[in-house]
Amino acid sequence: MVTEIVKVNKDLTTHDFCELVHITTRRVSDAYLEYKSNHIDLKSILGICSICLTKGSEFTVVTKGDDEKILMAEIKNFFE
Repeated sequence: MVTEIVKVNKDLTTHDFCELVHITTRRVSDAYLEYKSNHIDLKSILGICSICLTKGSEFTVVTKGDDEKILMAEIKNFFE
């Protein structure tokens, strides 16, 4: 399991959320976002759209599985 704090460094659109889901579903590892007492599956577009992530938001990302390190790097790169 890999856990890291990530910061949103850009304005996000619905298209960006779709891209994030695409990134996470290509991998076998699970990916979760913890933000303001919410535990969101990053492979769920509805889950991601249900929270308000804006530029400057900080949250915890947890990845778990065979390719967890690769997936974490891709998620962090997405938010930069």
